[in-house]
Amino acid sequence: MSFCVDRYFDLRLGRGSLHPPRGATPSGPNPVDVEPFTSEGCSSCPPADKLLSQLSAKSGANGVELVALGQHFDYWDYLGRRDPFSSPAATQRQTAYGQHFRLNSIYTPQMVVDGDRECLGSSPTAARDTISTAAKAPKGRVNVTVGAQSGREREVRVKLSDVDVLTGGNTLVIAVTEADLVTEVKRGENGGRRLAHAPVVRTLPAGAAPTEEAAYNVNINPTWNTANLRVVVFVQGGVARKIVGVGAATLP
Repeated sequence: MSFCVDRYFDLRLGRGSLHPPRGATPSGPNPVDVEPFTSEGCSSCPPADKLLSQLSAKSGANGVELVALGQHFDYWDYLGRRDPFSSPAATQRQTAYGQHFRLNSIYTPQMVVDGDRECLGSSPTAARDTISTAAKAPKGRVNVTVGAQSGREREVRVKLSDVDVLTGGNTLVIAVTEADLVTEVKRGENGGRRLAHAPVVRTLPAGAAPTEEAAYNVNINPTWNTANLRVVVFVQGGVARKIVGVGAATLP
């Protein structure tokens, strides 16, 4: 069962800023994996997309780099209009998170941060606090390099360091996201609205056992806008689900 919590809670929009993690290395921002679970069919979800876009625009400025993976679930598609970005995989992933967090039900819009924290995705105060807390946790380095195109494939080289990412049970996942996607919604709860999305997951396949350094082939659909694509690589625990390292790179 799912429901829109925004319909039942009167949220006060908070102010604040993302804070850099203590002990952050000066070599670059500390990356934080942010997974918003959303749907074009839910009228409570657009504010969450807008909030994440605003936070992403300031990414890196305060020593925190946001790596957004917009997950469009499909359980709102029954309302008569299918979200063009929805997938059963996103629903399954949110359901797994719901079980991990011991929630009575999954809800919208939900924001999962680094795999082991969650909050209401449309609440600025909750989002900033959750991201700031996650940024203080140490992570391994995930260096991502995307090679030239060969047919529909791109070679992605991944190098892991500074963390025990090779621990049994961890999984390395390579996702592709696309930014600047906009939809003119004709019907449903958001009918008549023009929805602009935070980076949307185009593909998020099952992971593999991580190795210190390896090359992978990633399929790129020709209908995607290459200029707006990003390859995101993260290492996530099995039972704990904590993301212990994340990195990203745009396509050359």
